[in-house]
Amino acid sequence: MLFENILSECNEGNTMYKIKTKAVGRVAAAAALSFGLAASAVSVASASSQGHHSSRHDSGAFTSYQSNRVEGTVSAYVAGTSISILSKDSTTPVVYALTTATTITGLAAGATLASPDRVVLELSTTTPVTVTSIKVKTPCAAKVEGTVSAYVAGTSISILSKDSTTPVVYALTTATTITGLAAGATLASPDRVVLELSTTTPVTVTSIKVKTPCAAKVEGTVSAYVAGTSISILSKDSTTPVVYALTTATTITGLAAGATLASPDRVVLELSTTTPVTVTSIIVGGHGSKCDGSKGNGGSVSLSFGKGGSQSHDFGGRHSGGRGSSRNGNFGR
Repeated sequence: MLFENILSECNEGNTMYKIKTKAVGRVAAAAALSFGLAASAVSVASASSQGHHSSRHDSGAFTSYQSNRVEGTVSAYVAGTSISILSKDSTTPVVYALTTATTITGLAAGATLASPDRVVLELSTTTPVTVTSIKVKTPCAAKVEGTVSAYVAGTSISILSKDSTTPVVYALTTATTITGLAAGATLASPDRVVLELSTTTPVTVTSIKVKTPCAAKVEGTVSAYVAGTSISILSKDSTTPVVYALTTATTITGLAAGATLASPDRVVLELSTTTPVTVTSIIVGGHGSKCDGSKGNGGSVSLSFGKGGSQSHDFGGRHSGGRGSSRNGNFGR
């Protein structure tokens, strides 16, 4: 009896434990299921929202570009009536209808649309389709470098570019500026220039910059000389003298007082870096110059003056002569 009671109590305890365990298990399962359903609902809703937004955005952008805009090059144009556009990768122009309300932007005052202007057309959303606006695409700012072939002030300039045999004509305006040209001089062949082109249509030259020639020296024998006007120099290994222009500012050094330049005086001409090129200085008796830009003395210039003597002046402060020289230099005997 006692044993049965004990078993009975144990069984009752086990039964109660099982009932409680099952109840707790059911509650936990129900909670987990509820949470899972809620998470799924949120996930589906989020995915649906994102998918809808993405689809709408992408579709809208695609439709707007495809249906409402056309980009290409003008093939033909009749104001207020039609415009023919040749699109990229196309060989046949497409005609679009214009109306009196069609607007045009980016075109220079007084200019008209023409080939090869690049444009963007904005099309109407009504039927029949018409062009509501035309935007002329601004060409990239460009520069042209070359040699002047011909020049008409305020009208045009012809430029022969490197590796080209045919000059190209560019339009000038009254607003075209010129820099680097000597006062009173005019552009002419073979001046080297850089043209700055406009970003409007039609393209014009906004500025002309005359390239400064490298500073140069010419050495040779005087063939002819006209004071303040010109000097003709016969260079070594040359049979034809070259004429160089002089100015009132041209200086002459190394010439005896009262003497004048004449053949066969040997000279070194220092040329200007402006256009047209003129002679800035004439050194009589020189056999050329050599500039040494080594650090420490700032350079030197050496000139030879006749048999047996030379003078070397170092800009760093040293002064020396040639054979049998004194501190003031040896000028030969």
